[in-house]
Amino acid sequence: MKISPAKVEQFLRSINPELYGVLVFGPDDGLVRERSDSLARLIVPDLNDPFRIGELTTDRIRNEPALLTDEISANALTGGRRIVRIRDASDELTGNLESVIDSWSGDTLIIMQAGNLSPQSTLRKLAEGSDKVAAIPCYTDDALGLERIIRETLNEANISIEPNTVNWLTSRLGVDRAVSRQELEKLSIYAGHEGRIEIYDAISCAGDSSVQSLENLVFAAADGDRVELDRSISQALQDGIPAITVLRTMVGHLNRLHIVTTKMAAGENVERAMKSLRPPVFFKFENRFRNQLVFWRPDRICRAIELILDAEYRCKLTSVPEAALCGRTLLQVSTFSRQNR
Repeated sequence: MKISPAKVEQFLRSINPELYGVLVFGPDDGLVRERSDSLARLIVPDLNDPFRIGELTTDRIRNEPALLTDEISANALTGGRRIVRIRDASDELTGNLESVIDSWSGDTLIIMQAGNLSPQSTLRKLAEGSDKVAAIPCYTDDALGLERIIRETLNEANISIEPNTVNWLTSRLGVDRAVSRQELEKLSIYAGHEGRIEIYDAISCAGDSSVQSLENLVFAAADGDRVELDRSISQALQDGIPAITVLRTMVGHLNRLHIVTTKMAAGENVERAMKSLRPPVFFKFENRFRNQLVFWRPDRICRAIELILDAEYRCKLTSVPEAALCGRTLLQVSTFSRQNR
């Protein structure tokens, strides 16, 4: 059963008792954990309850094939529906899950957490094609979704925030839901109950997010600065940012350049065209963004975007190491930039 991104929040409000399992997967590890926990709490409010929650790993199931069947057949000593959590799910589990579905007994729910699974993944195909298993994708938050999270989180603490600061945070956060939550918690503590957050408060508290390495990375690639690009790629991957997220962030930056250059080609002045961007360009990068508009023309931007989208496609379908493919692609974008100059 495939759950579309638009219906995920509704799905997380209640769980169909006829479901055997839920596969939660995607490049945003923090969001995968958050949604898995939300699902678990629908059945077991205390996630540390040892009587109603069982923990398994792919390795244990591989070494003891009957273990998964034993776990889902067990009854909770304290009563109530049980949960079995598998936090490192992969295609290795496909055969075990098929067997469980065919010989299901009991009302235990299996919650499987996985990383980014391609459309060719056997586990993903099984979950999306079954009426007894749901598949929930977890992709990085877009600008609108992130703005909602920022406002909701701060409203819960009765903290107000200046509008431009929301735009700044939207442009900085979003790579990983857990990282975004941590940065917002830091801001909440800094502001205090019923406090107010201004732009320099946000810079002081949230300026060290791993997203900063992504921001430096995309500007270095678009500038044609290979030395800075190489350092930023290493930092981003060291921070645990998935290669596909890096590529999508680069596409986002190029799309913003394309919007502005297209408006300029239609006769709009550069300042007005830049101000139309949402979220706006962070003030520390305005000059670099403005300079990139000089040598990145719309047709060349489209070529670079096509190159990155092809790389993302190959990341999902081939056995080529994602980090190597990502690095090589961004170096090609950097070369485009130098040629454009």
